[in-house]
Amino acid sequence: MELTTWVAAFAATGRIGPIHVAADAASVEAFGAPLDAGAMARGGGGSSRSWTLLYGDLEVVLCGCREVAMIRASTWRDIARLPHPGTGEPLHLPGRPAYDDVVAALDAIGCTWRFDPQDESEGHCAIRTEPACVDLAFTTDEGPRPLLREAIADGYAQERGCRCRPPSRIDRSATARRRTGRG
Repeated sequence: MELTTWVAAFAATGRIGPIHVAADAASVEAFGAPLDAGAMARGGGGSSRSWTLLYGDLEVVLCGCREVAMIRASTWRDIARLPHPGTGEPLHLPGRPAYDDVVAALDAIGCTWRFDPQDESEGHCAIRTEPACVDLAFTTDEGPRPLLREAIADGYAQERGCRCRPPSRIDRSATARRRTGRG
């Protein structure tokens, strides 16, 4: 399998095998034990913890209600270590694919995409796939062709957050009632 094929399949569907934004933790367990894991405290209300699970260069973040909140595939290394979408077995794929190769792979499978001007800055550019809303971020300052840095499906950015809600959706009146003992 080529890295561009792996990325295009993820970008078109927002899925890596059974894993997708809003999937429960059991779907992630299908890939077995992660190579590394950690908990992070989150401020601003909602659930106070999220968990980051690493499968090589694939990062899966579970929110406090144990749903997938974000999936990030890093592709900037010379060799990207990513799980096979069907089996979860580790793949070692030549990394750093060029923009033209990624776009050709997306076009080959009929994946709709557009430039994402919100994520364009000096040294970077991005495209977003539709309808899966996977962001593909490229670095433009490492040579004549932009190179893929990462592919991200972010549930909060897509407004497809989990049951424990991102901070922008917290009912502040309920929080105030708990603090004052009224309610």
